Amino acid sequence: MTLALFYLPTPGPGYEPVSPIYFFLPFILAIVSFPFIYWYWRSQKPKVLPMPSRWKGILNRNVKFYEKLSSEEKMKFEVRVMKFLAETDIEGRGTEVEDLDKLLVASSAIIPMFGLPYWNYPDLETVILFPASFSQRVDPSAPSQHIVGLVGTGHMEGAMFLSQKALRKSYLDNDDCFNVGIHEFVHLIDMADGTMDGLPKMLVPHKFERNWLKLVYEEIMKIRDDQSAIRDYGGVSKTEFLPVVTEYFFERPADFRKIHPQLFGALTKVYNQNPIR
Repeated sequence: MTLALFYLPTPGPGYEPVSPIYFFLPFILAIVSFPFIYWYWRSQKPKVLPMPSRWKGILNRNVKFYEKLSSEEKMKFEVRVMKFLAETDIEGRGTEVEDLDKLLVASSAIIPMFGLPYWNYPDLETVILFPASFSQRVDPSAPSQHIVGLVGTGHMEGAMFLSQKALRKSYLDNDDCFNVGIHEFVHLIDMADGTMDGLPKMLVPHKFERNWLKLVYEEIMKIRDDQSAIRDYGGVSKTEFLPVVTEYFFERPADFRKIHPQLFGALTKVYNQNPIR
């Protein structure tokens, strides 16, 4: 007796072969729908918890900007800090991330945009802290120098890298016009329009762009001629000018307004806030 292991029916009249595309259709649909699924996943709002009382104490002791806010403003700041921490991973490489570090990172994100309540950082997924300065371990194309802050691009897009030591020092010394956290988040703000060029088009109306760039170029020339109170790094390029003057604007606003009144006025409009309290 012969056993038929396979039975292939003979195509009958009117039979039409199935197009091979139907076999690949599930894979095509998966590839096409992936960006939409990812966007939906990223757009879902995580649950924002109330800020623990102990964290409020940490902010009050370490973040001068927060300390000077009114009670109502502090509540708004706390909500935005908690929202940022719910949406952004903060990891340590060779160091332990403490509550202080999380709050300083989040404060650095919120301070420049506190006057714009609906602003967030949708393209930022992770902030990575190194114990101190870092170099080619993170950016192979960087020159041999110590780096304390970096916004990831290319294959590192979606990440920010900060020196834990420099971040803490930035808030320990509030009068040196240097804050690595604010500096790097301003780069992200600048990049929101797709280009890091010192002109945050999301914040500067088109009709004021020419005036803004004129201010920038004039002050960069003064920095390079040693005729400005703005630190030298601001004169490297217009890309670095915006983060550097923003550090000055928030750390020593009264001095900044006195020495650079026109630039101070422009930044109050860019950030929709006046840090003098």
